[in-house]
Amino acid sequence: MNTEVEERKLDPALALPVLDESAPREPHRQFALKHEDCFIVADSYGDIRGTGDGLFRDDTRVLSRFRLLIADRMPSLVGASLSQDNILFTANLTNLAAVGPNGREVPASAVHIDRTRFIWQDRMFERITFTNYSARAIALPVRLDFDADFRDMFELRGTTPSRSCPRRADQGGKRHISVRRARYRNDVPEGERSISAPRSSFVAIAGPRGSPPLR
Repeated sequence: MNTEVEERKLDPALALPVLDESAPREPHRQFALKHEDCFIVADSYGDIRGTGDGLFRDDTRVLSRFRLLIADRMPSLVGASLSQDNILFTANLTNLAAVGPNGREVPASAVHIDRTRFIWQDRMFERITFTNYSARAIALPVRLDFDADFRDMFELRGTTPSRSCPRRADQGGKRHISVRRARYRNDVPEGERSISAPRSSFVAIAGPRGSPPLR
């Protein structure tokens, strides 16, 4: 008996359609996290692209796009995994060659990016850590691009829902996500604040690993 097929029958997160292949992205594996009536399906980068993936609550997709961009580019994938208890998802990424906001060139693979997330009580929690492995301080623009369409899971699978699932009205065209913003210096948060916006951008600043704090 095919174990993968049986899992897809039992788990609604795995039963979602595969990602659109019109924009190939390697690898194509999807990862699912679930807690009670909330679950998320994302790719190996930790991104949600808005096809069959997303963050779902009570079978409604409340996050249809969630992408991390470094200097307006998708980072390079090192690896991705789930913890043995299927609670934590971790994506290990690194930057591509870019030019920082200060005009200085940043070589590829100079910054390691760790995305760790879990689902708890109808919320997704994610920590993004930047570690600088170069010999000098680096500044890179970071952007979280997100959207919400509030579509029913069964609609996404191409079937008619067995119950009425009204879509939520879009309040003034704005969709919000709570983001904690921090400036990282030598892997230690210097200051934090909460922001909400359809597109969140900030600059990650990190000194060389093991160096004294920047002034």
